[in-house]
Amino acid sequence: MKKRLISGLIVALSLVLTAGFAFAAVTGQCSNCHTMHYSQNGEVPAGAEPDGPWPVLLLGSCMGCHSNTGTATIKTGGIPVVWNTGGGTTDPGTAQSWSGANYNLAGGNFFYVSIADSRGHNIDGMYNQDAFLENNPPGYETARDPSTVRWSDSYMLTCAGSNGCHGNRNVDRSTYTDGFSASFVAIKGAHHGDDSTIDGSTVAASFRFLGSSALSTYSVLGLEDDDWQQSAAVDDHNEYKGAITQTDTKTISYLCSQCHGYFHSEISDQTPPSSPWTRHPTDTDVMGKGGEYANYNDVVAAGTYSLEAPVGYVNIPASPRQIVTAGDSPVICLSCHRAHGSPHDDILRWDYSTMLAGGGGADGTGCFRCHTTKD
Repeated sequence: MKKRLISGLIVALSLVLTAGFAFAAVTGQCSNCHTMHYSQNGEVPAGAEPDGPWPVLLLGSCMGCHSNTGTATIKTGGIPVVWNTGGGTTDPGTAQSWSGANYNLAGGNFFYVSIADSRGHNIDGMYNQDAFLENNPPGYETARDPSTVRWSDSYMLTCAGSNGCHGNRNVDRSTYTDGFSASFVAIKGAHHGDDSTIDGSTVAASFRFLGSSALSTYSVLGLEDDDWQQSAAVDDHNEYKGAITQTDTKTISYLCSQCHGYFHSEISDQTPPSSPWTRHPTDTDVMGKGGEYANYNDVVAAGTYSLEAPVGYVNIPASPRQIVTAGDSPVICLSCHRAHGSPHDDILRWDYSTMLAGGGGADGTGCFRCHTTKD
């Protein structure tokens, strides 16, 4: 009987091994994220966010898990921090390499919204929304929003769902009592899904869980840096999907256009887009136009990837590239902006007011990474 049982277990194990079961994206101690009863010795568990219990047996909301009262930007258990509530972190600025536990991650830091509303995306439950915006993303166009639910100006921005950036944007915010619940549903399963290949087939298999409504069509592609760029160098960084047309729905810029479509829809008076541009271009092969753009990042070495003003790649490589090339390195939204928050207005990567043409300073940095003849 025991022999039969052992044989059966061997067969079952062989079936599991050959079935190609995926590895989970999240690893480590379950209690880093979960609590069974939201209670320990009659009190709220250590490390849990107040006002629980929270859905999915979590210790807190999205921002509760991905925030930190200290200055470390990766918490115990390898949890990336996008909101250091008291600040104290370091923005890389013009650096071309960095390493340290308090460096802001690639998306920046929501802390800066507490200084000025214009310095970051304003998430529901974090800070009060600027009344001028009235819950409307600047430049929103319904026609550019591919979700069936569409953005609702009855609610603030959430992490995920119809009023968010991450997860399934067809999860309707209006059907939930709060933005936290809508985000949980929209992102459901992603943290434990197979992210070994970023092919957009699921939310988990999309770049940083930036899925959308029809995942196979609108999921963002890219190459994910393993520490979210807490340390970074010319050969150690995210790779962002770009294109040389504005119709590729899998680029990071196309995702931005779902909420800020007006800023993307008229980059030129002509079709196909060419000079003169009427809005700053994205998903456009500016380097292929030659001139000053061909000398991108010339303050370091022309054609070397810049961490301050990153470009996208039409063809996502297997490892971070160190050079840029015409036809494969388009300008993207993130060439100029952070996704979450930055020390500068308009979530820019640099202080726009210091960009002085004609030798006025900031040589080779900021705007002048691309506009190499104007500083």
